[in-house]
Amino acid sequence: MAYVELMILLALLEFMLFGLAVGSARARYKVPAPATAGHEVFERYFRVQMNTLEQLVVFLPSIWLFGHYSMPGLRRRSVPCSSSAARCISAATRRHRSHGTRASCSRLFRTSRCSWVRSLASSARFS
Repeated sequence: MAYVELMILLALLEFMLFGLAVGSARARYKVPAPATAGHEVFERYFRVQMNTLEQLVVFLPSIWLFGHYSMPGLRRRSVPCSSSAARCISAATRRHRSHGTRASCSRLFRTSRCSWVRSLASSARFS
């Protein structure tokens, strides 16, 4: 359960850092506070933050439920390294997408997310 909790904390930390990046992009590109449109680069930062928020709504409860109910032995041992590594790769590629390297990072993001889900499913099956 420790790795599950760590991944939840990292996901929330990532979201907070994206919020800070959006705030600094607002100041840099002079977009007033309630506006969500303006400079093209600011809109990228804002969209990455909103996409992360949309994914957190599904990710946080599902990973918590997985850690709590799917693998009761998880409280004594940790989630496989492959799933936590895939989540870290997923987080890193999401950050890179905000800087414009969209196509290659999008493929890497989907691949890492799929491998993360597969490793979670396989670890739940064989435990």
